[in-house]
Amino acid sequence: MSSPKDSYSCSIDVTPAMSGESPLLPAPSQEMTDLLRELVSGQRELIKLNREQVQHARRTEERYQQQVKSQRQEFERWVGDNHTLVGRCHEARDTVCRLLGDTLGELVEFVDEHDENLFDSDYVRTDLVDRFGALLNHLSSMYGLLKKMAVVDQPPIEAEEPHERS
Repeated sequence: MSSPKDSYSCSIDVTPAMSGESPLLPAPSQEMTDLLRELVSGQRELIKLNREQVQHARRTEERYQQQVKSQRQEFERWVGDNHTLVGRCHEARDTVCRLLGDTLGELVEFVDEHDENLFDSDYVRTDLVDRFGALLNHLSSMYGLLKKMAVVDQPPIEAEEPHERS
């Protein structure tokens, strides 16, 4: 029988290899070379696909920027063509925002008051939709439009009155 001491021991050959070959590395086989070629080929394909993705993302960003620019120009034209809008979109946006907030508060109160009945009663669900559905939809649309118009709406610069000379 071997002793426990012998099961934990090992020997390592540290003699230098002859003819410059490493004894730890096997000679490359054709199979390994082929696998490495496939790996390199796969990496090249991934790089090609990544480049295509980057190009696609750039084109998408360019289209988005063109769309934003076009929309901004359209809003500027609206404000410019409707002189009654100039300098007033910010205030209208803020008012509609407050109205939207108040209406959302009323919606939350309604849901709190009719919590259980919303699941059981068609009448309560219909009342909810009738009271808040179209109103919230329209207010949200109006707010979105006014928000975009407020970005391009600049209040008119008032001309300074000439100072009187004494």
